[in-house]
Amino acid sequence: MFSLVFPAAVLAQTPCFSLQASTTCPDLAQYSVIRFASVTDAASFDTFMNSQIVDSSPTAISTFQQNYQCPTYAGHNTRFRLSTLCYFFVTQSLDKCTPPAAPLVPLCKSTCNSYLSSVQQTFANATVCDQNPGATQAANRASVSSVGGAQTSLGDFCASLFDVAAPQCSTGIKTDFAQCGFAFAGDADAYCAVNTQDPCCVAKASASAPMTLDPINNVWVIFGIVAGGLVVLGLIFYGVSKFFRKGNQAFQPDRESKAKSFFKKFSMYKDVDQQKRSTKMDMPTKPRSSLFTTIRASTMFGNNDPAPPLPGGKTNSNPFVSGVPSLDAPRGNDPQRKVQVFEDYEAGMDDEMTVKVGDVVIVNEEYDDGWAFGVNISSGREGVFPMAVCEPLGAGANNRPYSGRQSVMSARTQSLIANFR
Repeated sequence: MFSLVFPAAVLAQTPCFSLQASTTCPDLAQYSVIRFASVTDAASFDTFMNSQIVDSSPTAISTFQQNYQCPTYAGHNTRFRLSTLCYFFVTQSLDKCTPPAAPLVPLCKSTCNSYLSSVQQTFANATVCDQNPGATQAANRASVSSVGGAQTSLGDFCASLFDVAAPQCSTGIKTDFAQCGFAFAGDADAYCAVNTQDPCCVAKASASAPMTLDPINNVWVIFGIVAGGLVVLGLIFYGVSKFFRKGNQAFQPDRESKAKSFFKKFSMYKDVDQQKRSTKMDMPTKPRSSLFTTIRASTMFGNNDPAPPLPGGKTNSNPFVSGVPSLDAPRGNDPQRKVQVFEDYEAGMDDEMTVKVGDVVIVNEEYDDGWAFGVNISSGREGVFPMAVCEPLGAGANNRPYSGRQSVMSARTQSLIANFR
């Protein structure tokens, strides 16, 4: 299982970022998402969504092909993937971020189920996906809509929603709903040609229908155009005639009037100038401040690197959003606890560290999945390592409390982050 370690002080200071400037989830701008890996603001969140979630993205298409053994998948016919993932991120972050000013209107269950159903139909399409996938790909397909497992899936998320109508629930991100959840307009047109009564198809048809007027309305439009034109011509005639009348009535003032006018203007300008000279403009100063925050970054995107974790209480098992770490509390935190390595382990991920037989390691944090974060006294390095290759300092081979190395390593190898990447 992939585990990302954040210092407690960092999580307490800056655990979330706002979606205020997000372009992929604009309808949820007033909410926040918990930070994960290198995704720390709205810009990096949009980069992640556009490259991993949006069905028209080449990276997302390639990931789908590999994870589900669907060699000809081209991003077509999956619905409301963006809406489902946007609401999933926000929902899983609600209890970890500052409460929003307004409560979240949840995603409609029908929208979420449309996404799950469209993915299952894609798997069943023999021209797109192999019907006899390998063991790993078959497990990935089953995990998309699984419910009630040890890890939170999108099936669990959809099952937690309710069958209510707007405005009690949201039908999806507006830009997503405008195309009935499809990434390509052609897919939406083909779907609506068959499902004409679907609410999104009705809205789509209304938005694209040309405006027509009956004969009675046409008469009033023509009358309005003619009347408006006559009014404009009348205003032009009035302005021209007034201009010529003013020119004919112009007169030349005598010298005395000119002199009075000159001195009056001069006095006015002089008073204004003296007032400016006697007024001192104090520019207020504003103290500057600087905010420095630190966070231990992890590798973000790469075919073999762990993908960023999703927020939530459990690790998400859906390969669409794989890589969400467990946020469960650690089993222990004793800075002085030491263990000794009795079997070599070579680091396989960027956040891990290599340990050799005989190395002494200080365990800072230990997690329920059999992994721990600590400092290798022998090598001076720090990172994540499996407790299955360690024993309490001074214990013999018969007193090793940590076992199940293969199961621990297997769980980490099969984590959702590996599937997603």
